[in-house]
Amino acid sequence: KGAEALGLAGPVDSGTFQDLLRGVINGQPVTRASTRHDSKTRLAIDLTFSAPKSVSVLWGLAPDQVRQQIEAVHRQAVEAALAYLEQVAGFTRRGKGGTTEEKVPVAFAVFQHGTSRDQDPQLHTHAVLINLGFRQDGSTGSLQSIHFFRQKMIAGALYRAELASRLCQHLGLTVVPE
Repeated sequence: KGAEALGLAGPVDSGTFQDLLRGVINGQPVTRASTRHDSKTRLAIDLTFSAPKSVSVLWGLAPDQVRQQIEAVHRQAVEAALAYLEQVAGFTRRGKGGTTEEKVPVAFAVFQHGTSRDQDPQLHTHAVLINLGFRQDGSTGSLQSIHFFRQKMIAGALYRAELASRLCQHLGLTVVPE
């Protein structure tokens, strides 16, 4: 929803992505972090969603039509996990001493990959969470990352459950728990 609020959709533009990482929107700094670039500033969080090895191997060996179906199912499972994270973990602080938390929409840049570092089939998506919350009054603030870290295991489980369900539903596969 944060990307929607900025009018961003479709392929990730490198310049816009770099600006968002620095806290700059339309050429204007929108956070205090955008004017300082020290090692303590967390620009983003990389959340990675990886299909199980069996799914990645099937994807790697399948004909194009089946590969596209597996990619679509994977993408939908990632989207479900990201929607969950935004709903339960998207908060920024404000007020004196940052004692008040405010629910905010967030922005992810997603990058799908198909191989591991060893060049084995590994269908996975990096969802880069921009450390920028978009408040109702139009201001922005950094995100309370602790909420994302507390929810990451649940989001991963949701991704895997969604992936399994959709593989069964759309491709007629049988999923056997490991």
